[in-house]
Amino acid sequence: MSMMAPLEFAGGAQSDNLRDHSDRAACEHAETDLLLVQRCAQDDPAAMREIVRRYQPRLFRYLSPLLGTQEDAEEAVLDVFLRVWRDADRFERRSSFSTWIYRIATNIAYDRLRRRKALRRTAPPVDWADVVTEDAEAVALGNLEAMERSRLLDKCLQEMKVDDRLLLTLYYGEEMGYDEIARITQCPGPLLRVRVMRARRRLRAAMEAASPEEYA
Repeated sequence: MSMMAPLEFAGGAQSDNLRDHSDRAACEHAETDLLLVQRCAQDDPAAMREIVRRYQPRLFRYLSPLLGTQEDAEEAVLDVFLRVWRDADRFERRSSFSTWIYRIATNIAYDRLRRRKALRRTAPPVDWADVVTEDAEAVALGNLEAMERSRLLDKCLQEMKVDDRLLLTLYYGEEMGYDEIARITQCPGPLLRVRVMRARRRLRAAMEAASPEEYA
Protein backbone atom coordinates (compact mmCIF):
# COMPACT_ATOMS: atom_id res chain seq x y z
CA MET A 1 0.00 0.00 0.00
CA SER A 2 1.08 3.62 -0.40
CA MET A 3 3.28 5.07 2.33
CA MET A 4 1.61 8.42 2.96
CA ALA A 5 -1.83 9.85 3.59
CA PRO A 6 -2.85 13.42 4.35
CA LEU A 7 -2.83 13.50 8.15
CA GLU A 8 -4.81 16.24 9.88
CA PHE A 9 -4.04 16.44 13.58
CA ALA A 10 -6.66 17.39 16.08
CA GLY A 11 -6.07 20.52 18.25
CA GLY A 12 -5.25 18.40 24.03
CA ALA A 13 -17.79 6.32 41.94
CA GLN A 14 -20.15 6.21 38.88
CA SER A 15 -23.61 4.63 39.05
CA ASP A 16 -24.22 1.21 37.52
CA ASN A 17 -26.24 2.76 34.70
CA LEU A 18 -23.47 5.20 33.81
CA ARG A 19 -20.89 2.42 34.01
CA ASP A 20 -22.96 0.22 31.70
CA HIS A 21 -23.31 3.11 29.26
CA SER A 22 -19.54 3.70 29.38
CA ASP A 23 -18.88 0.01 28.73
CA ARG A 24 -21.23 0.00 25.74
CA ALA A 25 -19.61 3.15 24.37
CA ALA A 26 -16.15 1.62 24.73
CA CYS A 27 -17.31 -1.52 22.93
CA GLU A 28 -18.82 0.51 20.08
CA HIS A 29 -15.65 2.59 19.89
CA ALA A 30 -13.55 -0.58 19.60
CA GLU A 31 -15.80 -1.91 16.85
CA THR A 32 -15.51 1.27 14.81
CA ASP A 33 -11.74 1.24 15.36
CA LEU A 34 -11.65 -2.12 13.59
CA LEU A 35 -13.63 -0.74 10.68
CA LEU A 36 -11.31 2.25 10.45
CA VAL A 37 -8.13 0.17 10.37
CA GLN A 38 -9.69 -2.05 7.70
CA ARG A 39 -10.37 1.05 5.61
CA CYS A 40 -6.80 2.25 6.18
CA ALA A 41 -5.58 -1.07 4.81
CA GLN A 42 -7.50 -0.15 1.66
CA ASP A 43 -5.76 3.26 1.47
CA ASP A 44 -8.67 5.33 2.77
CA PRO A 45 -7.22 8.65 4.04
CA ALA A 46 -10.53 9.68 5.64
CA ALA A 47 -10.29 6.65 7.94
CA MET A 48 -6.73 7.61 8.85
CA ARG A 49 -7.83 11.14 9.69
CA GLU A 50 -10.50 9.76 12.03
CA ILE A 51 -7.92 7.55 13.80
CA VAL A 52 -5.71 10.62 14.21
CA ARG A 53 -8.63 12.59 15.63
CA ARG A 54 -9.39 9.84 18.15
CA TYR A 55 -5.89 8.96 19.28
CA GLN A 56 -3.65 12.02 18.82
CA PRO A 57 -4.45 13.64 22.21
CA ARG A 58 -4.18 10.31 24.04
CA LEU A 59 -0.87 9.36 22.44
CA PHE A 60 0.62 12.80 23.03
CA ARG A 61 -0.40 12.64 26.70
CA TYR A 62 1.15 9.15 26.93
CA LEU A 63 4.43 9.91 25.14
CA SER A 64 5.18 13.31 26.68
CA PRO A 65 6.31 12.03 30.09
CA LEU A 66 8.18 9.13 28.46
CA LEU A 67 10.20 11.30 26.09
CA GLY A 68 10.43 14.40 28.25
CA THR A 69 9.80 17.15 25.68
CA GLN A 70 6.80 18.32 23.70
CA GLU A 71 8.77 18.34 20.45
CA ASP A 72 9.92 14.73 20.84
CA ALA A 73 6.39 13.64 21.76
CA GLU A 74 4.89 15.38 18.72
CA GLU A 75 7.42 13.76 16.38
CA ALA A 76 6.86 10.36 17.97
CA VAL A 77 3.07 10.67 17.60
CA LEU A 78 3.52 11.41 13.91
CA ASP A 79 5.76 8.34 13.62
CA VAL A 80 3.03 6.25 15.25
CA PHE A 81 0.41 7.32 12.73
CA LEU A 82 2.74 6.79 9.80
CA ARG A 83 3.42 3.28 11.12
CA VAL A 84 -0.31 2.60 11.49
CA TRP A 85 -0.94 3.79 7.91
CA ARG A 86 1.92 1.69 6.57
CA ASP A 87 1.10 -1.48 8.52
CA ALA A 88 -2.71 -1.34 8.69
CA ASP A 89 -2.95 -4.42 6.48
CA ARG A 90 -0.86 -6.35 9.03
CA PHE A 91 -3.27 -5.82 11.92
CA GLU A 92 -4.50 -9.33 12.81
CA ARG A 93 -7.11 -8.61 15.52
CA ARG A 94 -5.31 -10.74 18.08
CA SER A 95 -5.61 -7.69 20.34
CA SER A 96 -7.74 -4.56 20.26
CA PHE A 97 -6.72 -1.72 17.96
CA SER A 98 -6.10 0.44 21.05
CA THR A 99 -3.62 -2.11 22.42
CA TRP A 100 -1.95 -2.36 19.01
CA ILE A 101 -1.46 1.40 18.61
CA TYR A 102 -0.15 1.78 22.17
CA ARG A 103 2.32 -1.03 21.54
CA ILE A 104 3.51 0.79 18.41
CA ALA A 105 3.85 4.00 20.43
CA THR A 106 5.81 2.19 23.15
CA ASN A 107 8.23 0.66 20.63
CA ILE A 108 8.79 4.03 18.95
CA ALA A 109 9.45 5.67 22.33
CA TYR A 110 12.00 3.00 23.23
CA ASP A 111 13.71 3.39 19.83
CA ARG A 112 13.99 7.15 20.31
CA LEU A 113 15.35 6.79 23.82
CA ARG A 114 17.94 4.25 22.67
CA ARG A 115 19.07 6.56 19.86
CA ARG A 116 19.26 9.47 22.28
CA LYS A 117 21.42 7.42 24.65
CA ALA A 118 23.70 6.32 21.79
CA LEU A 119 24.14 9.93 20.64
CA ARG A 120 25.15 10.99 24.14
CA ARG A 121 27.80 8.26 24.22
CA THR A 122 29.24 9.15 20.81
CA ALA A 123 28.98 12.95 20.96
CA PRO A 124 32.41 14.64 20.69
CA PRO A 125 33.66 16.61 23.71
CA VAL A 126 32.75 20.30 23.68
CA ASP A 127 35.56 22.79 23.10
CA TRP A 128 34.43 25.50 25.46
CA ALA A 129 36.70 28.01 23.75
CA ASP A 130 34.39 27.81 20.74
CA VAL A 131 31.15 28.34 22.65
CA VAL A 132 29.32 31.33 21.17
CA THR A 133 26.36 33.47 22.18
CA GLU A 134 23.85 31.18 20.49
CA ASP A 135 24.99 28.32 22.72
CA ALA A 136 24.50 30.43 25.83
CA GLU A 137 21.03 31.41 24.62
CA ALA A 138 20.19 27.75 23.96
CA VAL A 139 21.28 26.84 27.49
CA ALA A 140 19.19 29.67 28.93
CA LEU A 141 16.13 28.59 26.95
CA GLY A 142 16.69 25.00 28.06
CA ASN A 143 16.85 26.11 31.67
CA LEU A 144 13.66 28.13 31.25
CA GLU A 145 11.87 25.15 29.73
CA ALA A 146 13.07 22.96 32.59
CA MET A 147 11.70 25.49 35.09
CA GLU A 148 8.32 25.46 33.37
CA ARG A 149 8.21 21.67 33.77
CA SER A 150 9.55 21.71 37.29
CA ARG A 151 6.64 20.18 39.19
CA LEU A 152 7.98 17.69 41.66
CA LEU A 153 6.08 14.68 40.31
CA ASP A 154 7.12 15.32 36.74
CA LYS A 155 10.75 15.79 37.78
CA CYS A 156 10.81 12.56 39.74
CA LEU A 157 9.22 10.64 36.87
CA GLN A 158 11.80 11.91 34.43
CA GLU A 159 14.61 10.69 36.70
CA MET A 160 13.20 7.17 36.88
CA LYS A 161 14.20 4.34 34.58
CA VAL A 162 12.20 4.32 31.38
CA ASP A 163 10.61 0.95 32.20
CA ASP A 164 9.25 2.33 35.47
CA ARG A 165 8.11 5.53 33.77
CA LEU A 166 6.31 3.52 31.09
CA LEU A 167 4.39 1.39 33.60
CA LEU A 168 3.41 4.35 35.78
CA THR A 169 2.28 6.37 32.77
CA LEU A 170 0.08 3.55 31.53
CA TYR A 171 -1.28 2.78 35.00
CA TYR A 172 -1.91 6.33 36.25
CA GLY A 173 -1.79 8.60 33.19
CA GLU A 174 -3.79 6.35 30.85
CA GLU A 175 -5.71 4.62 33.68
CA MET A 176 -5.25 1.20 32.08
CA GLY A 177 -5.83 -2.04 33.90
CA TYR A 178 -3.21 -4.73 34.37
CA ASP A 179 -4.59 -6.89 31.56
CA GLU A 180 -4.24 -4.18 28.91
CA ILE A 181 -0.82 -3.08 30.17
CA ALA A 182 0.30 -6.72 30.00
CA ARG A 183 -0.80 -6.91 26.37
CA ILE A 184 0.98 -3.66 25.47
CA THR A 185 4.22 -4.49 27.28
CA GLN A 186 3.97 -8.26 26.65
CA CYS A 187 4.84 -8.83 30.29
CA PRO A 188 3.11 -11.72 32.15
CA GLY A 189 0.37 -10.56 34.53
CA PRO A 190 1.86 -11.69 37.89
CA LEU A 191 5.28 -10.25 37.04
CA LEU A 192 3.67 -7.04 35.79
CA ARG A 193 1.89 -6.48 39.08
CA VAL A 194 5.17 -6.84 40.96
CA ARG A 195 6.91 -4.41 38.56
CA VAL A 196 4.15 -1.82 38.92
CA MET A 197 4.23 -2.15 42.72
CA ARG A 198 8.02 -1.67 42.78
CA ALA A 199 7.83 1.30 40.39
CA ARG A 200 5.24 2.95 42.65
CA ARG A 201 7.48 2.42 45.66
CA ARG A 202 10.48 3.90 43.86
CA LEU A 203 8.46 6.95 42.79
CA ARG A 204 7.18 7.47 46.33
CA ALA A 205 10.71 7.20 47.72
CA ALA A 206 12.06 9.67 45.15
CA MET A 207 9.37 12.21 45.98
CA GLU A 208 9.91 11.83 49.71
CA ALA A 209 13.68 12.25 49.29
CA ALA A 210 13.43 15.28 46.98
CA SER A 211 13.54 18.78 48.35
CA PRO A 212 10.57 20.82 47.07
CA GLU A 213 12.76 23.95 47.01
CA GLU A 214 15.10 22.18 44.60
CA TYR A 215 12.38 22.08 41.92
CA ALA A 216 10.64 25.35 42.69
